[in-house]
Amino acid sequence: GKTIASNNFLYIQPFRINQSAPLTNYYLAQVQLCLGEVALPFQSRHIADELALCQRYYWKYAQESGTTAIGYGFLASTTQVRATVPIPVTMRTTPTVKGSFVVRHGTTLSTVSNITAELKPNGINLTATLDSAGSTNAPAVIVVSGNILEFDAEL
Repeated sequence: GKTIASNNFLYIQPFRINQSAPLTNYYLAQVQLCLGEVALPFQSRHIADELALCQRYYWKYAQESGTTAIGYGFLASTTQVRATVPIPVTMRTTPTVKGSFVVRHGTTLSTVSNITAELKPNGINLTATLDSAGSTNAPAVIVVSGNILEFDAEL
């Protein structure tokens, strides 16, 4: 590997200086940055491990067509749902919920507002206000239909 000494730097220029030159693809792989005086041996990770580490910060569920149930819960009151959406790994902190979903309770499909999230191991408990009333303690299903639902726990 290459060690960059103090008062030196590495500069990568990902664009063409000569615009008349043919386009070129550059591939950068197996790069490891180490803080300190000693370069550590390269540490490769399995793609599944790398994905799990990334999913601690961000997870997205996208449903382009059709309807899919992604979480289950109950009506805590006539206009409030509490449900859990399973996630592949426990996120680093309580995420911000972005996007939209609907809730099926009985034969009613309700839109939601005032969504809050609570982080649990391998799941996110969602609480939201329904636009149409249902029966307290009735089963509820979180449904994504042609929407994107994101959980963002970035720094």
